Amino acid sequence: MKISSSFAKTLSIAGFIGVAAAATQAQSVISVNIDNNSTVNPTGGPNSNQAGVVLSPNWNDSYYQNGTPYWNNSVANLMDNSGATTTASYTCSAYWSAYSVLGSHPGQDADGSYNRELLNGYFNVQGAESIAISGISYGTYDIYVYFNADVAGRAGAVGIGATTYSFSTVGPASVNGANGLFLQTTDTASGNPTADYAVFTGLTGSSQTIFENNPSWGGINGFQIVAVPEPSSMALAVMGGFGVLLMNRRFKKS
Repeated sequence: MKISSSFAKTLSIAGFIGVAAAATQAQSVISVNIDNNSTVNPTGGPNSNQAGVVLSPNWNDSYYQNGTPYWNNSVANLMDNSGATTTASYTCSAYWSAYSVLGSHPGQDADGSYNRELLNGYFNVQGAESIAISGISYGTYDIYVYFNADVAGRAGAVGIGATTYSFSTVGPASVNGANGLFLQTTDTASGNPTADYAVFTGLTGSSQTIFENNPSWGGINGFQIVAVPEPSSMALAVMGGFGVLLMNRRFKKS
């Protein structure tokens, strides 16, 4: 069957609209920042300050949580990027021993984000640490984990479940520039590339545990749980985009 070029173009545009709609749908995010001279969200409640590889507002802060000064190793009812309260919570393996790359707040990035604040403070431990997350309501999701130290070149590992990535800390270079410096590790061996975040994809289940091990001191800056849309939702989005364009095409003909 021969398809006209105009109809093919319509299909192409419809597909683009559908994928864009599905991508928008995917961006339901829960973000947590470890605070020590590194407050992405200074109010604790809904806040428009944005940070992260998946750039998002409404971060949960380890100290100033839900509008109240908070200093605990366990926080419940995390809010998502819309500002809504969720069932998700986290518990750290030890009481906060937060530290920072700089001894002060680096402030807002030149690009308007607060990525330097995110990468500045971290859960400081010599050796192994973990953050247990529970109450995740997403069917499938990715977790972005951020980590650092006040000194560059400290070798460590970060993981969730059976997946572990090696890294060497970025240190001050991550926060000293005009904008935060994000470097991803994908090394599952022992290459220890310079990095300050890792991504764990296609996760399922209501709970996960992030573990990090840096024998020379360092730790987790924070994490993001990013929902992935169900395949059926994506298909509906594509069909919806096609339907809109088809109706528009018919309207122009009449």
